[in-house]
Amino acid sequence: MKVLEAALGLFRAVHGGDGRQMADGLLTTVYERPAGDVAQTMGSVAVTLEAVAELLGLSAGELKEWEIKRILRAYGMEDVKS
Repeated sequence: MKVLEAALGLFRAVHGGDGRQMADGLLTTVYERPAGDVAQTMGSVAVTLEAVAELLGLSAGELKEWEIKRILRAYGMEDVKS
C-alpha cells in the first residue's frame, strides 16, 4: 500500500540507514496488536504527519499541495485544480 511505502520512506529520510532495526521492531509491534478502526487510524496518521512536519519546521499542507502539483505534472494534468 502506498501509505506504508511513503511512511517508510519518510522514516528512512529522517533516520537514515540507522533506522532499519527500529523499523523492523515497529512492524512486529504493529502486528502483535489487534487491528484498529480504519477511521481512527487514518486520523492518527494525519495527526502524526502534521506533528512530524511541525518538528521538522515544514508545513504539511504546503507539502501536500506541492506533491499534488508534482503528480499532476507527471501525468500531463497541470491544468487540473488541486
